[in-house]
Amino acid sequence: MNKNIEKFKNLLIKEISHLNNKVVKIENNRLSYFLKNQYYRNISSCNQNVLGELGRARAILHLVTEQKVPPNLICLEETSLVGSPSKRVDIKIETADNYNERSCIALVECKTSIYKISDKEFTNYFIRQLYNIAHSYAKNTKQPYPLTLIMYEISLNNSEKIDIFYRWFSYPEIEKTIETGQISLEEIISKNSSFAYKIPPKVSDNKVYFHKMPLTKNDLIDIKNPNEFKNMLKEKLHQGLRNYGIVEEKAFETIINLLLAKTFDEIELLKKGNEEPCFQVRPEDYLNKTAFYNRIKSLLENALIQLLGEDPKEARDKELIDHEDKEKILLDVVLYLQRMKLRSLRFVGEDSVGDVFLDFMHSIFRQSRALFFTHPNICRFVCKALNIQKLGEEIKKKNYKYILDPSCGSGTFLIEALRLIFKDYQIEDIKENALKIIFGIDNEQRATSLCKVNMVIHGDGSANIYTRDALLPLDSLPLPFIKETYILRNGECTPESIKENHGVDFIITNPPFSLEIRQDGYSNFRMKEFLSFKRGITNASECIFAERWYQLLNPKGKLGAVLPFSIFDSNEYFKAKLLFLSYFKIIAIIGLPEHAFAPHAQQRTLLVFAERRSLEESNQLFYKINKIDEFIDIIKNEKIIFYDAKNIGYVRTKKKKTVNTIQIKKNDLTDELAEIISSAFDGKYRECLGITIKTLEEIYTKRKFILTPTFSEVDNRKISSSKALTISQEWEIVEVERINGIDINNLSLLICETGDIVPGGAGIITPKNLIHTTASNIERIKRKIASGKFGTLKEGDIIIAPVRIYQKKIAVVTKSATKFLFSKDFIVLRRKNKNLKESFFLFLSLIHDANIRKLEDLSSTGKSGYPKIKNKKSILQTKFYKVKISPQKIEKLINLYDEIYKYIFKN
Repeated sequence: MNKNIEKFKNLLIKEISHLNNKVVKIENNRLSYFLKNQYYRNISSCNQNVLGELGRARAILHLVTEQKVPPNLICLEETSLVGSPSKRVDIKIETADNYNERSCIALVECKTSIYKISDKEFTNYFIRQLYNIAHSYAKNTKQPYPLTLIMYEISLNNSEKIDIFYRWFSYPEIEKTIETGQISLEEIISKNSSFAYKIPPKVSDNKVYFHKMPLTKNDLIDIKNPNEFKNMLKEKLHQGLRNYGIVEEKAFETIINLLLAKTFDEIELLKKGNEEPCFQVRPEDYLNKTAFYNRIKSLLENALIQLLGEDPKEARDKELIDHEDKEKILLDVVLYLQRMKLRSLRFVGEDSVGDVFLDFMHSIFRQSRALFFTHPNICRFVCKALNIQKLGEEIKKKNYKYILDPSCGSGTFLIEALRLIFKDYQIEDIKENALKIIFGIDNEQRATSLCKVNMVIHGDGSANIYTRDALLPLDSLPLPFIKETYILRNGECTPESIKENHGVDFIITNPPFSLEIRQDGYSNFRMKEFLSFKRGITNASECIFAERWYQLLNPKGKLGAVLPFSIFDSNEYFKAKLLFLSYFKIIAIIGLPEHAFAPHAQQRTLLVFAERRSLEESNQLFYKINKIDEFIDIIKNEKIIFYDAKNIGYVRTKKKKTVNTIQIKKNDLTDELAEIISSAFDGKYRECLGITIKTLEEIYTKRKFILTPTFSEVDNRKISSSKALTISQEWEIVEVERINGIDINNLSLLICETGDIVPGGAGIITPKNLIHTTASNIERIKRKIASGKFGTLKEGDIIIAPVRIYQKKIAVVTKSATKFLFSKDFIVLRRKNKNLKESFFLFLSLIHDANIRKLEDLSSTGKSGYPKIKNKKSILQTKFYKVKISPQKIEKLINLYDEIYKYIFKN
């Protein structure tokens, strides 16, 4: 090895001497540099350090002789600004480049090796030595910015001649691309990556400029990780805007403008075959910022006019970024998006942009009540169950059917319809046909802007998205197929509707839940007469939307909608259900798990598939609503498919401020289930595992029109006296008992709130230690303790979480559990004559499905949108089903539960 080093050393000395350049001299084993400063090195030894020094000298000669870099701009051994002082960059070059009003430098690292290093070694060495050192410069605004990172590899080839491998990278391009999460640092920093440049710098008037080549369309990267893309938009790009005081709505509007401009640029690339995208930062843009801003702004203008159909004057007047430093900001944020291929979002199965919008606007949505976007898995299933994909063939026959989402939000339902209908179409044929059949309405202007952009990214149809309240009178809606002469005002089952064959054929939607509807508003709806109003207000906006669907659909038109569990479950909506049945023939009801709209909402919902009745049939049922037996007799043989989906192919969590979606293999919303529902629209019913099919007569007789997918053999049957359990005599409703003198600063207190009971009937109280929660939550709970909203309970008490009773959050307080602090929100049942065995008997009875149904009947939906037992004492008057439980089982559970609570308290 020493011989090889010696041979390589001699070859380097020979070549350096042969070049005979005054910048680097070798005399008497001394290497002299005449650069910005003079440097001297002893090279008498024969080791790797000397070899490295000679390699660096050869690299400097390459810079000076071939790259024409002036020696007076070169320095050696620049000490790292962070970490160990021994970390030094080999070479620093002062450049005339400018980055965000900072002067720039090029940092150079040399790797001298007898043999060519592998790609992996190249990448590891570059990251370890050069890339990490560049961070310290970038962060220190008092130092020049490390715009250019240069890597030299000096090695021997097979002919025993010296090879010089030279590549340079743009540091901000690496940083911004890494933050998109779509490509790894190792892929970017490699010998042959598209980020590696070998073009020489431009040298003029003793100044050096490193200008990278403009991107081409082949340099664009597919979006592969939607979670990282969402995080980049919400955290990285938004943070860049936040640094300039651009936040919330303005930040979101800016991001939408950028996405729209970028999408238009990609469409133009595809259409014209242009090699260079306009949406990128070119080297000269740092010198002429105004021209750069105008170039990107022109993309937005053209997108607004050509893709969204907006007025040209308004489009030209619209600013890309509303800020006095708009040019500087744009230079910074475009780098995040310029290498992304936005239209590849069509293939990731996520509404990434919609999720980001929801993250931005969550506080606004909370104020305007439960506007939550629907995951593509659900939307896709709805479209398949309605057999919307068949429209692709119908369009080829010039047979056009209208599809509408009256609450389109970010457009996920319409995007999935677009995908299914036009999956075999050329992309250039999609726009013209989509405009003929796809329509969306939403009263949130930011949502419709997003929907338009989303539609453009995923295909087209954006010009048919309108900002309007979908509950306004029909003649106020902007839909082009609605004309005054087509509107019927019959005043019977509904005050107005569209004439047959002039309405829409499919409605796919998730309406806003629990919006406040005033009794003196929306006079064009019959449903108001069938709802309960408190102080002139109801929160059953979804019921009003249901009537609007009827008004817009053609007879036999198909509906696929998300609706809250409570409409079909609670007795509060009994009359509203009858009116719904007057309007629609229900084909299927599919339960969704509570996490379907997590993390923003934890609420049980249903998918309802239905066919619109003719006006004559609806009127006939409407007139029988108050004669229930006659009402049922008309439709008694109609069948409904019930299925409860436990898994829907994803779970969603919130990481920091961004919603992340984790795909899972289990998905009960299968193509087989969709095909079964689709066939049922044609009168062909078949069962499969998990499906229940009931006639309306059976549902009325056994379930009193509870239209939920959970069935129980004893549900709502008349309970014989021998099987009846009435608790009014032995039990009473009590409150938690306030205790004085408690040290509220004791973070070891065990707090049990209504969510702290294991769901599913286990009945285990799982109190949390304050030390394991956030500081703001600690303060909130301390205030509640101080005001008496937490207190103690007695052995044998039964606690019931009153909200979402189907979760079975019911438990018994054992002797050890009396040490916990319980929330005042619980319903507390206490036996007048204490008997722990009787407490466990009642607990085990209450968690039986039949009795859970009884408790659910006592629930009503309030402003939270969740079913809740508001009248606690109603439990005492309820006749429950008596469950057979052996004394041995009760005794065993008493001992087991108390041991569990002893362990919890001890630990």
